[in-house]
Amino acid sequence: MRQLGLTHSLHNTLLTMIEATAAAAWHDPSQDVVCYRQQQDLARTLGKSDRALRNDETTLARAGVIVLRTGNDGRRSGRLLPDGTRLGISFAPLIGLIPRLVELQARQQDESNRFVSLRLQASAARRDLRRAIDRLINIAPDHPITSDAVDFYANLPRRYLDYRTAEALAEHVEAVDEITDKALDLLQLLDDTSGAVESAVPAITINTNPNISVSCNGSSVLEMPARKRAEPISIEVPYGAEKGLEQQDAADLAGCKTYDLDWLPPTLLYAMASSEMRFYVEGLTDRGPSTMREFVKAAIMRVPELGISTAAWEAAADAMGNDRAALCVLVIDANRNHPTHPIKSPGGVLRAMSQRHAAGSLNLSHSLIGLAKRTRLQ
Repeated sequence: MRQLGLTHSLHNTLLTMIEATAAAAWHDPSQDVVCYRQQQDLARTLGKSDRALRNDETTLARAGVIVLRTGNDGRRSGRLLPDGTRLGISFAPLIGLIPRLVELQARQQDESNRFVSLRLQASAARRDLRRAIDRLINIAPDHPITSDAVDFYANLPRRYLDYRTAEALAEHVEAVDEITDKALDLLQLLDDTSGAVESAVPAITINTNPNISVSCNGSSVLEMPARKRAEPISIEVPYGAEKGLEQQDAADLAGCKTYDLDWLPPTLLYAMASSEMRFYVEGLTDRGPSTMREFVKAAIMRVPELGISTAAWEAAADAMGNDRAALCVLVIDANRNHPTHPIKSPGGVLRAMSQRHAAGSLNLSHSLIGLAKRTRLQ
C-alpha cells in the first residue's frame, strides 16, 4: 500500500480487517462491503491494544481508505441502516480507489522496468567499450581516443549505486555510449585503412542493403547479402525446436555457413521482431533500423518485460556477446506466440541457450533462418 502512504503496521491492520470480511461480499457489487468483527477481537488477532487499534482505524479513515460506522457504544453488528449501509468498517472508499491503485502500480512497474533496462544498457555499453579498448591497445595504443577510453573506463564506478534515479542512469548510459562510439569508429577506420584482424569475439555485421538476395543450394531466405558457398554440412535439429524455436529444413541450409550471421540486415531484424520490440526500435531512432547496437538496446528493453532476470541476460551477454544475446532475445520474444510451440519461460530458454553456447551446441543461425522464413510467409 505504498501508493496510499500507509505504514507497514497500517497495511497489516487493513489486511486483517479485509480477511475478517465475508468473501461473498467482495463479489456482489450491490453489497456494502463491511467488516463486522468487534474491535477487541481484531486487536487480539493483531496483537495490539484496543487503543492502538482505534488509532489505526482513525488513521485509515482520515486517509480515505475506510469509513467507520459504529453505534454509540462502538457496536458493529452489520445491521442494515435506513440509508442502505451497515454498521461496521466499510471498504467502499478503498474499492473506489482500485482503478487509481492499478494505474499507479502499472506506472511503478514501468519505472522499475526502465531502471532495470538502463542498468543493463549501461552494462552492455561497458562491455562493448572494454572489448574495443582491448583491441585499440593492441593496434593503436598511442592514439588519443585510446587514452581517453582507457581513462574513462578506469574511472567508471564498479556498481550502479551512485545512480539513484533513472535520469541519472540514462545520462551515464549516454556518456558510455559516446566514448564507445568514438572507440568503435576509430576501430572501423583502422580496419578500413590497414585491414586489421577482427576481434577474437565474432562480430555480427549488419548489412544495410536490403535489396540483395542469396541462394543457398537454390533456396532463398528473405533478402540476404551475397555469400560464398561452403562444403555441404550435416544439419541437426536446431536447439529448442520443441520449445518454440524454429526448425529449419536441411535442404534450405545445405551449403550455407550456419555459424555466419552476417546475412542479417536491419530491415530483416525489424521485420522478424515482435511488435513490442519494434516499438522500442522506433523509439530509439527516427530514421528506421540501422545498427545492431540499436537492436541490442531494444532487446534489453524487452528483457524485464519478458520476465528475464538481469542475471540471465548478463550471463548470456558475457558468454556470447551483446549482439548474439540480443538475437537470442529477439528469437525468444518472437516465438512467445509460436503457432504450435509457444515459449512459456523466456528466462529459462535464454539460460538454456547460454548453456548450449558454452557447450558449443547452440545453432542460433538455424533459429533465425527459420524465424525469417515464418516472417516471410506471414
